[in-house]
Amino acid sequence: MAVNDGGRWIGESHPKAKLTQSDADLMRELHEEHRIGYGQLADKFEVSKTTAKRVCRYEIHCQTPARWKFVEVRDRACRFVLRCADGLWTFTEDAA
Repeated sequence: MAVNDGGRWIGESHPKAKLTQSDADLMRELHEEHRIGYGQLADKFEVSKTTAKRVCRYEIHCQTPARWKFVEVRDRACRFVLRCADGLWTFTEDAA
């Protein structure tokens, strides 16, 4: 997971992220270079008008990761473990 200087999850790795970073970049480009309004962007990207406005004003989706956190997710039904370290995701068979 990408985290900022304060250790908080940021960007598309945040569990509640509605947009990828490339979507946010495209949204800004469409607004800045082609003058597409927040309402049209919100409809196109399936987000609220407020989210579109905050992305275009660089209020959200604008931080650079300070570091990456190690994350481990276990699924006992499938007996696999999903791990993320340094931005790389891997699946391994659960030994437990």
